[in-house]
Amino acid sequence: TEAKAQGLDPDPKMIARAAAFLEQNRVGNLAAFHYGTTMEHLFSEENRHSSSMRSPLCELALHSAGAAKDTKRLHEALDLFFAHTDDVRATTKIYESWFDATVLHDAYHFYFGCWYAARALRAAGGPKMKPLAERLRNTILATREVDGSFVDAQMQGKSASTAMALLALGELEEALK
Repeated sequence: TEAKAQGLDPDPKMIARAAAFLEQNRVGNLAAFHYGTTMEHLFSEENRHSSSMRSPLCELALHSAGAAKDTKRLHEALDLFFAHTDDVRATTKIYESWFDATVLHDAYHFYFGCWYAARALRAAGGPKMKPLAERLRNTILATREVDGSFVDAQMQGKSASTAMALLALGELEEALK
């Protein structure tokens, strides 16, 4: 769908297969997704918080592919994201091998999740969008290092984290116009 937005002509069957794959990884009927087909045992309808960083991305992809007829699930994915943002931030700045089994989050998902949540906010629209965009912008800005950079994972370093944070902030500025 990104290629199509840039004026290219991707194979619609490829987009349909990708959307079907995402739907296959959905947890029940929720705006939550398994990490992968071999990890389904880690997730359930009661244990969906571990999907909070990828759900906005997955729902945005499905929405962009035309698989979603409305923005209901985008809003649900954003609700899940905002409900667990603090849990994910708590695991950041720890080496990638760190895994907290109580929250099922890795150390490198924070700015990744923020970028896709910002993009999902723009696509979702509605009266909640602007306050949520401001909330996310403030959350990201509150994580700046003293030198102005951003870090969510030590091994990826400041450059990758800063790039993701800036991409998210750029999306949010568009959403706040």
